[in-house]
Amino acid sequence: MIINGKTIAAYILLLIDVAVFFLMGYAVAANDARHYAKFPQIPEGMRLTFVRDTVCESVLDGPVQISSGTVVIPSNIHSHSVTFYYSEDKEVFERFKRLDSLDRLSRSKELGVMYLHADFDCFDEQKRLEQICDEAEKESRSIRRNVFWKDFTPVIPFGLCFAAVGFFFTRLLIKKQWYVLLYVVDIVGMPVVYYGFSLFLYH
Repeated sequence: MIINGKTIAAYILLLIDVAVFFLMGYAVAANDARHYAKFPQIPEGMRLTFVRDTVCESVLDGPVQISSGTVVIPSNIHSHSVTFYYSEDKEVFERFKRLDSLDRLSRSKELGVMYLHADFDCFDEQKRLEQICDEAEKESRSIRRNVFWKDFTPVIPFGLCFAAVGFFFTRLLIKKQWYVLLYVVDIVGMPVVYYGFSLFLYH
């Protein structure tokens, strides 16, 4: 086989095709994995206690002053903050506490219970909240890692087969000196392969 500029260009294109194939598989697997997450779960019966006087913002009621020692019911835990239910009417709030989570969500407005937001450091249970978030993040990383490898593992044997078949046809077309056809297949045909394989990975 004669080594010339056309031959070198053909093998460079092949290497680029194989590299792009693996990068495409990696990108698809990584993108799919990003869609999976374990959200922090509020333990059954959890209550939060304010450790200092705090002004919390409410969309409907404006600023609300909450005193140190006030106990509230968490609704959602975020990365550094909590949304929670609160009412200044203690009798109403006692009734509200006895509702399950779905009833709380649907009846909070009816009972005049406010939905507020505060940072972790406002609560006595700050360390527990941080622990819950850390556990959720660790589980999310584990789930994403499993999803990534489930999606990326088929890329490896397919990529090796793709490289072997590509090398065979590249060598064959170089021997026949069909460089134009080889370049057209590399440049035009390969995106079709990438697109089809990415759909296979997603399904």
